[in-house]
Amino acid sequence: MDETDPDERSQELKRLLRVELDDREDIADYEITHTDDPGVHLITEEADGTSHYHVTLERHPEGSTKTRWNYLGSDRDD
Repeated sequence: MDETDPDERSQELKRLLRVELDDREDIADYEITHTDDPGVHLITEEADGTSHYHVTLERHPEGSTKTRWNYLGSDRDD
């Protein structure tokens, strides 16, 4: 079981997510907001509209930690 402090995990998630987002050319802007569930709510602004994701930290057996994006939907212009 992971004994990392929840605030520390949240900060690590936000740090990893910002690095990942800053490397993406398709995302013009983003907002990271709090959620009651573990993880964060991510709102991205892209050329074709706004997308919503729930993002969590995923620890792998080899010791690495990665972000896991769960697509929630979009506000696409038709």
